[in-house]
This record gives sequence, C-alpha cells and structure tokens, in this order.
Amino acid sequence: AISVISGVIISVISLVLLLIGSVTIIREKKIVCLYIVGSLLLLPASYVAQNMINKNKYSEQVADNSERREMETLQWNMLDLQYGQEVRAFGLRKFLAGKYNYCRNYVYDAMKVCCKKNAVWAIIPAVIFGTQLIAAYLLTMNQYTRGEIEVGDFVMYVAAFTGVANAIMQIADEAVRIKDS
Repeated sequence: AISVISGVIISVISLVLLLIGSVTIIREKKIVCLYIVGSLLLLPASYVAQNMINKNKYSEQVADNSERREMETLQWNMLDLQYGQEVRAFGLRKFLAGKYNYCRNYVYDAMKVCCKKNAVWAIIPAVIFGTQLIAAYLLTMNQYTRGEIEVGDFVMYVAAFTGVANAIMQIADEAVRIKDS
C-alpha cells in the first residue's frame, strides 16, 4: 500500500510540474483552457472507468472461482505422472478431458463477458482523450498555418498535452488501486 501511495504522490507532483511547465511555455490561452478543461474531464472519467473495470474483473473472478479451481486441479492431475496409471486403468481420460473442457469453456466465457463490459468502460476516457488530442492538434495546426508558431512549438505543445493526459490517467489508475487495497 505504501508503494502505491508513493506512486500516486509522485504522479501528482509530476502532473503539477508538467502542468505548470506547460502553462508557462504555452502562450496561447485557448490551448491552456483546453489543458484545464481536459484535465477536469479526464481525471474523473478515468477514475470511474478504471473503478468499474476493476469491479467487473473482481466479480468475474468470484463468479467462476469454483470452476477455475476445478480446471486448475484437473490440469495438474492430468499432467501428474503418478495419476497416469489410474487414468488408464479406469478409462478416465475422456471423462477428465470433458470435465476440463467444460470448466475451461465456462471460465473463458465469463472472461469474454467481462472483457466486453470492460471495453465499454475503457472507451469513455479514450474518447475524452482522443477528443482533447484532436482539439489540441487543430488549435496548434491553425496557429502553425497562420505562422504564429514554429514546427518545434507545435510538436512541443502536442507532446506536453499528451504528457499531461497520460499523467492524469495514471493518477486515476493508481487512485483506484489505493481504493481497492
């Protein structure tokens, strides 16, 4: 838990320094507003999405826990040489393989459902981040085509914006880890 908390503290400090550095370097008020509004939207969206993804994973693991344990036990028993004679003597190969396949299919079906649910939640911060990135590109490209900024400024603005967004998503992920610890 201490390593997770220290990771959040380091991420928050990095984000604040990155925001301060970006805002002081970027002279265009529209882009600074985009940073601030984007940060205010992206942080809660990332937190809620990551929280729901973790809940879905946990409920999926709890739901198929007995089948997962049975599948792993069957797997180890089928691979263990000491059980080989009994399996051959009593003709249990088809029975064990069938039972294993049933458990495996059950576990994988539950994982597929969980992944579909998580994909929906993962889209939310991705759409917000993508929209912000497109807006940043359009604003800076507009400035570049009007000759207000150089190519280096364009690259720096977009890199700073991407860095801020990534730091925000990392903070949200680590905040969820702290909550779940």
